[in-house]
Amino acid sequence: MDQWYYRSNKGETGPFSRDELTYLLRSGIVPATAEIRDGLASPWIPLKDTAFAPKTEPKPKIPSVMQTTIDSKPAGETKSAAEPQTTPPKRPMPNTILARRFRNPDDWIAGLIATAVLLLIASILLWFWSRPVVTGLGNGQETLAASATGDGDDSTTSVGAEAADNESGNPTASESSGVPEVSEDDAAVMADQIESEPVPEDVPQEEPVTTAAAQPESSRTPEDAFRVRLPTPDELEKDRSDDGKIPSHAPRLQTSNLRGRNREAREAAIENSGGSVESERAVALALQWLKSIQQRDGSWSFQHVGPDAKKGSLESPLAATSLAVLCFLGAGNTTESGTEKEVVRRAFDFLSKETDGRSSRLSETMYVHALVMMAFAELAAMEPSESDAKKSAQKLLSLIEAAQDPRGGGWRYSPGQAGDLSVTGWQIMALQSGKTCGLDVADQTITRSHKFLDSVSYNSGAQYSYTPGNGSTPCMTAVGLLSRVYLGWPRTTQPLKTGLRRLSTMGPDPANIYLNYYATLALHHYGGEPWDAWNEKLRPQLIESQITERPSAGSWRVTDPHGHSGGQIYQTCLSILCLEVYYRYLPMFDGENTKSE
Repeated sequence: MDQWYYRSNKGETGPFSRDELTYLLRSGIVPATAEIRDGLASPWIPLKDTAFAPKTEPKPKIPSVMQTTIDSKPAGETKSAAEPQTTPPKRPMPNTILARRFRNPDDWIAGLIATAVLLLIASILLWFWSRPVVTGLGNGQETLAASATGDGDDSTTSVGAEAADNESGNPTASESSGVPEVSEDDAAVMADQIESEPVPEDVPQEEPVTTAAAQPESSRTPEDAFRVRLPTPDELEKDRSDDGKIPSHAPRLQTSNLRGRNREAREAAIENSGGSVESERAVALALQWLKSIQQRDGSWSFQHVGPDAKKGSLESPLAATSLAVLCFLGAGNTTESGTEKEVVRRAFDFLSKETDGRSSRLSETMYVHALVMMAFAELAAMEPSESDAKKSAQKLLSLIEAAQDPRGGGWRYSPGQAGDLSVTGWQIMALQSGKTCGLDVADQTITRSHKFLDSVSYNSGAQYSYTPGNGSTPCMTAVGLLSRVYLGWPRTTQPLKTGLRRLSTMGPDPANIYLNYYATLALHHYGGEPWDAWNEKLRPQLIESQITERPSAGSWRVTDPHGHSGGQIYQTCLSILCLEVYYRYLPMFDGENTKSE
């Protein structure tokens, strides 16, 4: 007789006849996962490969050998207590993968654990994917610039609109800015809240004129939360050029005229451009406040602002110092001349020590590199004897050119990243400062810059967005138009005229000093009626909002929605630079019949 065995997790059992084993399998007594072997064969045979696999018959029959044994008992004979009781056969479990896999309770537990682990991993990946990226200044801090303008994957802002990150990009000193003292985690939450705000329905979302290689960023930037309605394409149709295209441009970079900072020329510049005795008094009082909080080593810190002033969350002394010293340079002070030459000398001693031998080490974001270069370049232009300042500016210029995105033509926080207009705007200002002090800027750098500006342009170049594909905003329009002025657009360029007139009509925003700073520079260079209308609103607005009582007299309270990173230094420095505009840079289009408008 054939002898068959089966092996389960409890060991080997047998021998059985073929019919007996078939019955045990079909009744479920032998688990379907058991392995079978013939007594005459050596290897174990998986059950699924044999003829013993359970069938799906509804009622298994008792093998004849067993039926004969049962029927052979005498009628009426009862079973003894020692005789095992027979039980009805169990209904066989369907021979499916799940049935075979989860017969054992331990298998169910393992399955639940595996499912829980997979859900945990998926939730962690989802959290990282949806978490806003906050790029920091220098030591991983968020940028002041990103707070000033408002990723966009950005994201953010720039140092005091001059300090670090501009827009979500926001402007200026370190890489994100803000009003209250906020931790990095709180800043991330604020970015999430801003990103979740719906886009106003009345904001036109036209397709950009071109789509250059810079990659569009899907997330909205903080600036988008503060959009103001700009004209629709139909409203701008009358102002478009004949072919409706962005004007052509050749490699050309303007230089600034800094002669208005001279004491003799300042009075005439104030009178010609719309300044006043009150605006100069406000500048003098603000510079005294900055002087009072300068650190012993000559630096400024966003976190050390004196009593009754709002400190920023950023730690970037390079950004804060560059932003502050630009205000003293704007008022005509250098390391060799001016009433505050000692303040300027100490500041540049600090900047020189911090950047010496490190100008190409990328220890800070591109926002900060632009601010530091602007400071060295302006000092070199004002004091030709400052050869060391020009050398430092040259190192930083080389770094900025090397960091440009070779495909899209813009800049962002780190070298080679696809650009955003906030960071790019600061780099173009730095390039223009370098040209002003006599440095050579490569034609390729200028051509690529135009290419990026084209990629974020709307309405033939009259409006601009933070990154390609995002809707245009007033703040980014101001950055884009000033960049076009520095890169050589003539005053008669129709998109330039259209865009600046729209900004002038809209007027300065008391809650967005970054927007006001860029628009002030662009309109001042353009001149004429649009500048006069803007200045008549901006000047009294800044004078009346300045703090005049001690201990923080001379500064401005933080009102910019993204000013938490740079705090009161950020708000104050951008306000000073707006009030110094009358003589800080003489108008580039002066003499082009601006008064005839």
